[in-house]
Amino acid sequence: MKKAAFVALCMGLLVPSAAMAAVLDFSTGTGGAGGTVVNVGGGDALGFDIRIDTLVVSGAGAFDGVYNVDGAVACATGGGASCGALSFDTSTGTLSIVGSVPALGVPLTTLLSGTIDSFMFFPSTTSAAMFASGADTKVPILLTSLGLNPSSPYSFIGSSLSFGPAVVCEGGSCYTAISTDILNTEVPIPEPGTLLLLGSGLLGLARRARKRNG
Repeated sequence: MKKAAFVALCMGLLVPSAAMAAVLDFSTGTGGAGGTVVNVGGGDALGFDIRIDTLVVSGAGAFDGVYNVDGAVACATGGGASCGALSFDTSTGTLSIVGSVPALGVPLTTLLSGTIDSFMFFPSTTSAAMFASGADTKVPILLTSLGLNPSSPYSFIGSSLSFGPAVVCEGGSCYTAISTDILNTEVPIPEPGTLLLLGSGLLGLARRARKRNG
């Protein structure tokens, strides 16, 4: 019982508090409908020029807030004159957001690069829904401008809703994206002291087991 409790304690040390994690939420915001989602068949989907107009930041202390995202595609409504652009390809497992965040001094660049580890795609004749998750990295200037560690790993969950009617286009059936959200959560790395404590505890367990079996 004592051993089980100690192992549980050690494992708990590896799970950081949710309050420590920074969250960056990219979304269509007020950018309006725009961009294309293609049903390429075989369960895969391709997306490009999907509007990203808003970045909501939490867990970054004084930098928490809502930021406008600009880019190379025109916003349909509201927002600024331009929007950032989301692209994804489930067949290659890639996802990216290209844009700028003027309020943070971040120029036009690839703000986010992700690897799609799992996804679900639900196309019909009138609409399509895409859900995905995986790991991603941010351009360092974005994280440093928010006072965050540029080397911290992140994971994402994302969704994109599109409406038709689906039309035949090059590569498959095309839909217009109307609402997209890419939620990114920092995956904190355990502090060296925590790892040392964990290692010492596991070493003690190993010695105890060796004595008991010896």
